[in-house]
Amino acid sequence: MARVPYLDREDLPPEDRDIYDGLVAKRGFVANLFRVLANAPGLLRRLLAYSDYVRHDLGLDPHLRELAILTVGRVCRVDYEFSHHWQIARGIGLSQEKLEALGAWERTAVFTAPEAGSPCARFAAGDGTHVSSTCAASATPRPGLGLT
Repeated sequence: MARVPYLDREDLPPEDRDIYDGLVAKRGFVANLFRVLANAPGLLRRLLAYSDYVRHDLGLDPHLRELAILTVGRVCRVDYEFSHHWQIARGIGLSQEKLEALGAWERTAVFTAPEAGSPCARFAAGDGTHVSSTCAASATPRPGLGLT
C-alpha cells in the first residue's frame, strides 16, 4: 500500500485537472508515479515540463537516451525505472536482444558503433565513466545549454 495516496483526476482541484488531461493526451494514461506526485501539483507540472524537454526537445538520440536511462536503472537497482523504460525502449524499436545485453556492452556485437562506443557503455561495464557524458556526446546542443 502506498504511503502517499494515488490521486485520480477528480481528486485534483479543477484548475489542476489539465495535468491529467495532458498526460492522457501525450502518454495514453497517468502512471502511478504521476498519480502520487499529483499530491503536489506544482511539482508535478515542473517535473513533466523537465521530462518532456529531455525526451522531446533536447535533441538526444532516442535509443541512446533509453539505453542510458536503462543503464542507470540497472546499475542503481531501480526496478520501477528499469521496467518502465524497458517498455519505452521496446516501443521506440530497441530490440529485446540489445536490452538483455545491457550488462555486457563490451562482450556482445548487438550494439551499433555509437551505442557501443558511448560513455554509457563504459559506465555499464564498470569503468567509472559518468553517464552524463552520454548526453553531451549524443545531443544537438542549443546555445547556452551547457552540455559540453
